Amino acid sequence: PDPGLKVGVSQSQLDFLVAVYVGAFTRAPEYEGLKYWGGYLARELAQKNESDAFIALSKQMYSDGKGNGEGGTQLNDKSYVDFAYKNILGRAGDTGGVDYWNNQLSSGSIDRGSFVSKFVSDALGNPGDGEFLEARISVAKFAAQEKVSGPGSVGINLGSVIADVYDVSSA
Repeated sequence: PDPGLKVGVSQSQLDFLVAVYVGAFTRAPEYEGLKYWGGYLARELAQKNESDAFIALSKQMYSDGKGNGEGGTQLNDKSYVDFAYKNILGRAGDTGGVDYWNNQLSSGSIDRGSFVSKFVSDALGNPGDGEFLEARISVAKFAAQEKVSGPGSVGINLGSVIADVYDVSSA
């Protein structure tokens, strides 16, 4: 990606933001959307610690995405947990993990935005599961450049650009 892809947050925070797009909606961000949510995250970071800012961002992005019919937002909780495992980790979930998250969501202990935040953060901190997500983040950051998906660009399909990305070599 163009090293000029600056949205007012650090590179690791930008990676988290892009990972929320990838994990929650199965697509790369477009340039204008990335700028908007980067500004949102920067404002949250000015008021909160990083973990709380990430949760606030994920909740708001999920809520707005649901209103726009993004990704798997229309799925029931069980299907959404499966969707998240596939999009964030690139694999099916283990029975214990799937049961845990389904119970957390169905009991109301956690909302979907917080679930996405926790799931993405854990994946980015786990070398085994993180490779899948990091490869998709790299390609998604390319798609989010102004010259690729910004005003006046030819544009690309933001979902298909990450569809066949599973590791560094496929990225």
